[in-house]
Amino acid sequence: SDKIKCPNIIRIFRHVLIAIKVYFIIKKNNIDILHFQGSSHDLSFLANWIIILIAKILSVKTIWHIHDDLDNNKVMFPGKRRITELIFNFLIKNASLIATLTTKSKKIINRINPRLNVVVIPPCIGFNPKFKTSFDIDILKVLYVGWLVKDKGIFDLLEIAKIIKEKKLKIVFEVLGTGMSEEETHEVRKIIKMWDLKNVVLRGVVYGKDKEMIFEQADIFISPTYWDAFPLVILEAMANSLPIVTTKVGGIPDMIGMDGGAIFHNPGDVAGMVDSLEYLFNNPKLRSELGLKNKIRFEKYFDKEISKRYSNASDYPQIIKEVLKEMQRQVG
Repeated sequence: SDKIKCPNIIRIFRHVLIAIKVYFIIKKNNIDILHFQGSSHDLSFLANWIIILIAKILSVKTIWHIHDDLDNNKVMFPGKRRITELIFNFLIKNASLIATLTTKSKKIINRINPRLNVVVIPPCIGFNPKFKTSFDIDILKVLYVGWLVKDKGIFDLLEIAKIIKEKKLKIVFEVLGTGMSEEETHEVRKIIKMWDLKNVVLRGVVYGKDKEMIFEQADIFISPTYWDAFPLVILEAMANSLPIVTTKVGGIPDMIGMDGGAIFHNPGDVAGMVDSLEYLFNNPKLRSELGLKNKIRFEKYFDKEISKRYSNASDYPQIIKEVLKEMQRQVG
């Protein structure tokens, strides 16, 4: 238990330091509007509460961009824990404007309080690689990018790789990422060694051109996650024309579309995801069709330039103007 408590104490200390720093930045620079983004659960939830409390004391307007899937949040929803319910209600009531990643999260907040000012600001990425054209290959490369932790489905991925190995399918799993602690990374390495998973390649954390090259060389993207809000790696996979095998959690179905370029599963459905990979392995035409669907949807909604036409809040200067107008109205 000490291993769990110590990192949390350190994180709490860091959040307090950040809050103190925010306080002095506001005082020194006469800030009128404070925009911050973060989670609505765990210790980030506490940090958000401290920041909004500071802003309220200093009469500063706040824009809270919630980087969370509220529908999956098991901490802050009414009826779960009374204290976190009160804190969350304080947060949404005192934020001048709330931004969410998906329309689903916006609707959830509006159900809690219909009078709140809530907008949707979906993330986007600023690169747009060419459409992938080579799908008929002998060895299939399946790409995973993310934390090597249970919630992201990494241990399900290793089980999938084990079954694929037993089936003698020519599929290799490229894994990008690391654990949130040395212990988690070590556990993943231990299982790979114990099961002799020569079809799993741990790449660690990869950035820039090296990461872009790995995406370009991949054939399928997999995300067996149990929880996620609006993962940018899904957008990167879509931009690279990759068919996707993933779970029906968070904003992922909204990103890809239920009739888009993905095969969806419930979290933990290892056998189903194995079947999907085997099916895609034997059907290069389907891989191409799913990849094309993802590419088209990415260019329509999530490209950095094109997304400005679709998001009701993508013009950030306009958001600031709206908040300032509200401030003037209240003063008047």
